[in-house]
Amino acid sequence: MRKFMTIGISFILLGFFIVSCQPNTTTEGNITSITTVLTTTLSDTTTTTSLPTEELVWDYLGEIPPTDQVIRFDPNGFVANNSWFFHGAPVFSPDGKEVYISKYIRNVDQIEVWYSSIVDGSWNTLQKLVVEGLSGQLNCPVFVAEDDGLYLMNYYHSMFRIYHVTRTDHGWGNPVVLPIKIPSGKQIGWNYSIAANKNIYFTVEPYSDGNRIYRSVYSNGVYATPEPISVLNGGVYGAVSPKIAYDESFIFFESTRTDGYGYHDIYVSFKDGEGNFLEPINLGNQINSPEEEFAANLSVDGKYFFFTTSRSGDIGYNPYWIKLDEIECFQNR
Repeated sequence: MRKFMTIGISFILLGFFIVSCQPNTTTEGNITSITTVLTTTLSDTTTTTSLPTEELVWDYLGEIPPTDQVIRFDPNGFVANNSWFFHGAPVFSPDGKEVYISKYIRNVDQIEVWYSSIVDGSWNTLQKLVVEGLSGQLNCPVFVAEDDGLYLMNYYHSMFRIYHVTRTDHGWGNPVVLPIKIPSGKQIGWNYSIAANKNIYFTVEPYSDGNRIYRSVYSNGVYATPEPISVLNGGVYGAVSPKIAYDESFIFFESTRTDGYGYHDIYVSFKDGEGNFLEPINLGNQINSPEEEFAANLSVDGKYFFFTTSRSGDIGYNPYWIKLDEIECFQNR
């Protein structure tokens, strides 16, 4: 999602955000022990879009997973309020024991990453992520594999950079900037996505020549010169916030194309038998609405589709989810 922030970052604020910006005096809330947990196992899934990982028992913060309906992802302590709203869908670690979210903090006009972990069988209180060696704003946490650390977008001194960080005795640290060759006169945007083979998909700013999605192919520790994907050139309508499937068989993005249902809609482009992306498909009114939908994401087991929007009863933006194979264009694939 592109948003025009006062510090010069593109950040669109919709009318319903004109609410009190005073910090909420209540705590973020403890995520308590789950007495009734509906779990799912990675061994049950037949999808090829999940991360390679061992069999796990999943607890999505105690939430009962959806089936054929879109429902709000609504665990205690994870509901947007007058102090903050979601700047992306939740991201679970490959072992299922941590969850990371990007928050837009209203009163300071900044984006932060917060996280929660399972401790003694319970999810603990959300904590702000601090990375040793990094300053500035953090956004878009991405996991590629369990032993491969964490990727983050960092905004500092008017520059966007993607960093890879590893675990330390105190959390995350040892930041290494990804050496991606950005086209001259541009810089990478807020959102990006990484496939299992570490190919990276992103957009660039400014958008003077139209919104388009770039891909940089990874090989032997080197990222190739990024190339735009022609069918994903959104032009004046935009093609932003890419989310690539782990096996690169399809990609989600958001756009304001004229066949949409509202402001930003979410689209998907599947690959053909020769590995080329096909003409994008609007996910339809099963997902999209007159409101803004953005930040598509997939659960690590490949079963669930997450996205972020604002609907009746919401304060700011919140994540919603549905079983991936219940989305119409994914059926019979």
